[in-house]
Amino acid sequence: MMTIGAVAGAHGLRGEVRFSSCLVGHLDITNVQEVILVPPKGAPENRRLMGVRRGPKGYMLKFEGVDSREDAERLMGAELQVDAALLPPAEVGEYYWRDLVGLKVETVNGETVGTVKGLIPGGGHDLLVVDTGSREALIPAVEPIIASVDVEKGLIVVDAPEGLLEG
Repeated sequence: MMTIGAVAGAHGLRGEVRFSSCLVGHLDITNVQEVILVPPKGAPENRRLMGVRRGPKGYMLKFEGVDSREDAERLMGAELQVDAALLPPAEVGEYYWRDLVGLKVETVNGETVGTVKGLIPGGGHDLLVVDTGSREALIPAVEPIIASVDVEKGLIVVDAPEGLLEG
């Protein structure tokens, strides 16, 4: 199973939820029918996905048995997991979070920054959480700051503006 994102909040009055993706780039989940919801507290549960529609800021999802705003609000923060075989491969220039965690990060000058230990979803862009050894650096996962990503070599090269990596 693979975590693909989380419930970001309720949408409307009929039980739809906003979905925050764990993919840097675009994610097509229109072919996914079954998910596992993993709430921040409580036991994971299987849910049938009854509807998926794309909104201006991402996906709106409708789950079986979630019929009101209150039902949807109870799912806030729950992670969505799916069988990774159901997902399309990431397109060129797009990455699943799981592919980035553990990669080394260095500057365009070859200076070591640290290792990606996680990502934080954001409204405008996601942030790489990089362990520098002495602290955590938050690096926006956007061009031109991310100069290159080479999953095969295990390396992300950043062209950080002055002050971004200073702590």
